Amino acid sequence: MQMEHFEKFSEKDASRCWRGSFRKGMTGIPEICRKLDYPETVFIKDRPKITIGLVDGFFVKRYNMPGVFTQIRNRFKRSRVKIFCSGAELLHKIGIPTPQVMAMVFGYKGWKREDYLVTEILSPECRVLSNLSQDEAWKAVLFNVLPMLIKCHNSGLYHGDLSLRNIYIDGSGNAGLIDLDGVKLFAGKVPDHFREKELARLLTGFTIKFLQNKGIEKYIDEFWQIYQQNTTDLPDKKRFLKCVEHFVQKGKKYFPA
Repeated sequence: MQMEHFEKFSEKDASRCWRGSFRKGMTGIPEICRKLDYPETVFIKDRPKITIGLVDGFFVKRYNMPGVFTQIRNRFKRSRVKIFCSGAELLHKIGIPTPQVMAMVFGYKGWKREDYLVTEILSPECRVLSNLSQDEAWKAVLFNVLPMLIKCHNSGLYHGDLSLRNIYIDGSGNAGLIDLDGVKLFAGKVPDHFREKELARLLTGFTIKFLQNKGIEKYIDEFWQIYQQNTTDLPDKKRFLKCVEHFVQKGKKYFPA
């Protein structure tokens, strides 16, 4: 995250101590975070470990970290908010669309910490791949997503949770990424075994959603052919096929529509 565009803040109110960074021009960050507890908030996901909602025109994600053990463990790990921001910074640097990070916030209530991420909402012309038809999604995978993925891997970015729900096509036809919690950044290119895994996730996610894995062989051949046309730096195809088989066996539980 380009910190020259951000300001640090520290505030305290009746509910929590708030610390973090926000993009210049943003106001009322603690209030935006607090509204994630309001019943009128439009929730996208509300689970024990994570809460996501739309607040005042922003996408707000809270990492709840329930329980003492989880709190202690996360004090010794880099927060997912900072991981997300590092991934977003690199994507912007290499010209791949992703919603702009507006704030990263850490709310402390006694010993308990909750991490918040505030980003832009995808513009209306953006289309998430999981909402496209089969033909549209397949063409996007081959001709938009694979070149984008090669660019990410050559720049050292591994998404870590690639699925049709986490990829979108913007109004200019460019493939973009969301949900960067699982990002890994490497010095130099992403290692082959990570690239193979990411390619396999992408293909398997498509085939499970649209084909229930019937006739997958035809799609594997076309997928690999287009990938090969976009790069001379190919990982091992046999290991890629083993990754595909592994994800197919995991089934829909790991690739929900």
